Amino acid sequence: MTDRSALSVLQGPTDRRALLKKTALLTLAGGVLAACNDTSTATTADGTSRSVPGGGDGTVDLDALMTATDGLPDIPLGDPNAPVVMFDYSSMTCPHCASFHSNALPVIKADYLDNGHVYYLFRDFPLDARARAASMLARCSEGDLYHDVVDILFERQREWASAANPADALFSIVAQAGYTQDTFNACLTNRDLETAIVAGAERGAEEFGVASTPTIFINGARFPGARSPENYAEIIDPLLG
Repeated sequence: MTDRSALSVLQGPTDRRALLKKTALLTLAGGVLAACNDTSTATTADGTSRSVPGGGDGTVDLDALMTATDGLPDIPLGDPNAPVVMFDYSSMTCPHCASFHSNALPVIKADYLDNGHVYYLFRDFPLDARARAASMLARCSEGDLYHDVVDILFERQREWASAANPADALFSIVAQAGYTQDTFNACLTNRDLETAIVAGAERGAEEFGVASTPTIFINGARFPGARSPENYAEIIDPLLG
């Protein structure tokens, strides 16, 4: 049985859209003016230079973007020395994010990540309490299972995101990754983890101008919305040299 204190994370504040609306106005003022059609170059603290694509709605400092939020270390995929770094700010309950993970990301992994061209990092940006709980459950999974849990939660989003009993629906899914009822309850009552996830989302909004999900950063350039694999190829290919 799900602990009552664990249920509270599924019944907490459910709407971040006021924050997103505020951030969208800030982004509109500066981000659109920063967009251009030509590539530029960003150099990170380790001395690595990467081409920054044009055509986005603005750019952010890549070094800052690559710095993880306190208490929420990144769990990346790929080669950290890859010429392209992709950050994926998504909410687990966002249908457009699920579309990106089902349609575009597998192609990006096969065509760019597996051959060392792209370094990929998923960043939690929960838009509601259920998304926050799902993000926590992915984070609590054993290291190598993290991305598998993220993938299955997106694949089966319709089963739990609108379920009458989201706790039972989520447990039935993550049990496949080895969760017991005790570890499920313990994860959803981990307030330090919940606080870190919320702080990471707030930082994404306030520091990097994330105003919708998914928002994809490619070498620091911001590209809101889910796009086709072909669209991402048009952005990534010129950056490979």
